[in-house]
Parts: sequence; structure tokens; C-alpha cells
Amino acid sequence: MRGLYGLPNFRDPGGLTATDGCLLKTGVLFRSTELAKLSGGDRATLRARGIKLICDMRSSERSRRRAADLAPDHGMRIVNVPVLDSPEWEPDLRKIFHFLLRRDGMERFDAFNRDFYHHFAFDQSARVGEVLRLLADDSQGPALFH
Repeated sequence: MRGLYGLPNFRDPGGLTATDGCLLKTGVLFRSTELAKLSGGDRATLRARGIKLICDMRSSERSRRRAADLAPDHGMRIVNVPVLDSPEWEPDLRKIFHFLLRRDGMERFDAFNRDFYHHFAFDQSARVGEVLRLLADDSQGPALFH
């Protein structure tokens, strides 16, 4: 899928094979980074894909500070479900450079990933469930989460 200018990692997991051998349907679920730097073309592409729901899993504070670059009449419902509820779990370039430049960076990176996904799966299971319920509701989609 061709990337969007302000969303270089915008992607549709559709077409991938599930563990049971079934193909995931295309055009119903999209994944991206935050929507704070959208170009006019990016906004048009999101509208053309029919996206109705945007699930923002960042902390409420970060969601407010770096809000989606969409006009009020964009026709997409934006829901903040703060799965990443603390700055400790927010993506941060300083953390990445810290992992890359330190001698023990890989061990620290592995520990961070282990803790991050444990937090995501166990400490935030109610919020993850809320996101999954929103994404599973056919009347809400196509949907994008970030």
C-alpha cells in the first residue's frame, strides 16, 4: 500500500493470512501512527477509504496535545481509549536512541518490550477490550487505530 505523506507507516493488514488459514479482509481495518501531521492529500485518502472510526490509544494528555489534523466536519468519529495511559509507555525517540547507543541497549530494549506488552495485555485489558469492541462493530467501520 502506498504510504501517506503524514502517515509513513499507514497500513492495511488485510490480505494477511490468519493462523486458521483464512485471509483477513482488506479495506476494513487500518493501522498508523498519530494523525497530527496529515497533508490535504492524506485527509482525502482517509475519506476515500471510507474510514468512519479512529481509535486513538495514546494517553488522553498526548491525544489532546497532538490531536488529529482533521477538520471538524471530516465525518470520522475519533475515540480516545488511553491504553498507553502514562508517559512511561509513550513512544519516545530519546528512549530509542538510549537503546541504540548503550552497550546494554538490546537487553534494556527486550526488557522494555516485555514490560510494555505485559502492561498492554494484562494491566490494560479492559481498555484493550473496549478498542476491540469498537473495531469489531461493523457499523463503525472501516476503522483506523493508532
